[in-house]
Amino acid sequence: MAEGASMFKIYFALTISVISISMAGNLVRLCGAHPFIIAFYRLIFALIILFPFFLPKFLKSYKKIPLKIYLKIALMGVVFVAHFYGWFYSIYMTKVANATITFATNPAFIALGAYLFLKEKLDRYIWFSIIMGIVGVIILGFEDFTLSPKYFLGDLLALFAGIIFSIYFLIGKSLRDNSKVNIDNIVLMYLVYFFAATVASAVVLFSNLKILDIDQRAFWSLIALTIFPTILGHVLLIYVLKEMKASIVSAATFVEPVVAGVAAYFLFTESLTVRALMGYLFIVIGLSILVFTRDRVYNRNLNKIAN
Repeated sequence: MAEGASMFKIYFALTISVISISMAGNLVRLCGAHPFIIAFYRLIFALIILFPFFLPKFLKSYKKIPLKIYLKIALMGVVFVAHFYGWFYSIYMTKVANATITFATNPAFIALGAYLFLKEKLDRYIWFSIIMGIVGVIILGFEDFTLSPKYFLGDLLALFAGIIFSIYFLIGKSLRDNSKVNIDNIVLMYLVYFFAATVASAVVLFSNLKILDIDQRAFWSLIALTIFPTILGHVLLIYVLKEMKASIVSAATFVEPVVAGVAAYFLFTESLTVRALMGYLFIVIGLSILVFTRDRVYNRNLNKIAN
């Protein structure tokens, strides 16, 4: 029963994480600020909010963390903010549908990387869920997708952002699996945000952007972006990697456009077309089969232990 409760906690954390990350697009639209300013404030506000939780844990453990782990965390932070910028620039240089569909291939890269570098076993249900998710995203953006030489560089940047995000994800998985160091998740993510914020601060400084030029709506949108996608979203996403395969967690992120689409329907009165509903259906079917098979495997393992 205790193990069942533990898995429920993990699934619950993953659900909250994915729903929170799904809010990012709509909150960015509400914010209306420059993307670099948004990235800067998201990270700075996250450092401020998480500091009381981070400090006591860090003071107890910082001496036990080897230098190479700090360097790995620093790389994770740099990669994290790099995926932000790759994505932002791709939006400027190509169509939103092109960027979304291209970036959405990242679960396939994560699954392949997890197989090659983390020795994860990938069964047919994981690949089925990933393929269904990619098909669902393609259906969602197919009408607006355009193959054109003028969008090639933007499409390439979106692909780069997807690959970079995969690297960030796999580094996080390897750190969470490191039983020798066993770094606390809050400490890990705070340090990731610290290194990412350092890069973001330098970018804002050299871009000559006015960081104080934000209105009240932008300010509260930034607070919401910090609390939901940044803290509840990414912190919990890395947290569940301790107990779940990277390929499974990445496949779960396909539910983001479903949640975002429903939220946009209520926030911006965007219509839910038949095409959109078909895309959502593909995604939900793929994830439902993945969750069902995970539960079946988990229960079978419990029975083996009991016998």
